[in-house]
Amino acid sequence: MKKRLIAVINIKNNLVVQSYGYKHYLPLGSIESFIPNFDRWGVDEILVNDLNRSKNETGPNIKLLNRISNLKINTPIIYSGNIDNETDAQKAIQNGADRIVLGNIFFKNPEKIVDISKTIGTQAIILSVCFELKKNQLLIYNYIKKKLYEFSDEDFIKLQSYISEFLIIDNINEGYEKSFNMKILNKICKKNFMKSLIVFGGISSSNQINKIIKN
Repeated sequence: MKKRLIAVINIKNNLVVQSYGYKHYLPLGSIESFIPNFDRWGVDEILVNDLNRSKNETGPNIKLLNRISNLKINTPIIYSGNIDNETDAQKAIQNGADRIVLGNIFFKNPEKIVDISKTIGTQAIILSVCFELKKNQLLIYNYIKKKLYEFSDEDFIKLQSYISEFLIIDNINEGYEKSFNMKILNKICKKNFMKSLIVFGGISSSNQINKIIKN
């Protein structure tokens, strides 16, 4: 199976930011300054994560997607940011997203993931979840409510028929260099979920990427 390298661009107040654990943010510039570079460097996909949309519950950022479409790039775009229903998902796809990430909806209304999947197709959906380890226990972090929850295998097993992949985020190490917690990945892999995994958070070197892929 071909492994893929996905570049993630975090957006806050319509600017690209460097995020540190989704708690601190460093403004970097406009999305027009970053998207063409990732396209030229040959990443397999670009994930655009609009941090404001989920928090403010304002629906997908169509203006942002239109700005990206105007850049005429060849790399597929994944969009993340307050997709709560089938209409939101369709708008994101119609305005330039090749795939979407669902995250906050997992906590608010997981049944909607099934409806969205039936509307735009399973292959277009990635389920994103932030994880933390506390005393070697795997916990789910809700970055909107800033709360930790116990991890339930059953919740994921029910949904895996309606998504293409799981995006596993190391919440603590997100944004920091060479710090991804391999224990999180190892615990997830032991669950033997049917879907492929995408891992993110504190990944910044080729040696580290090779180690993750081998695991």
